[in-house]
Amino acid sequence: MERNFHSRWGELDLIAVKINESDYENEMYFDETAEGMNADATMGQGNGVHFVEVKTRTGSEYGTPGAAVTYTKQQKLRKTALVWLQEQEQYYSDLSFDVIEVWVVGKTAKIRWLKSCF
Repeated sequence: MERNFHSRWGELDLIAVKINESDYENEMYFDETAEGMNADATMGQGNGVHFVEVKTRTGSEYGTPGAAVTYTKQQKLRKTALVWLQEQEQYYSDLSFDVIEVWVVGKTAKIRWLKSCF
């Protein structure tokens, strides 16, 4: 039952990124997939690009949302970034791996963006 409740908040991934997109002047790509790997969002700004993982939690029993981005997930994001960068015509000199944490409490959500966290 809790899983169904949690899945209803899946759109918060998009909302969390949209809230912060005003900081970015270039294109945004959502749910980038490369060879079975994915990042929730890839956002460009000048010569920089952010690879973003969005994690949502409805309680604190499993730690913070960002704690769910394990070393294994970080490695997958790095591989995704490498493949994505190889497909681009533009050269990006500044790379960042970010996590957007979303805490859902009742009908409200708290959002925190952890930039360059790994």
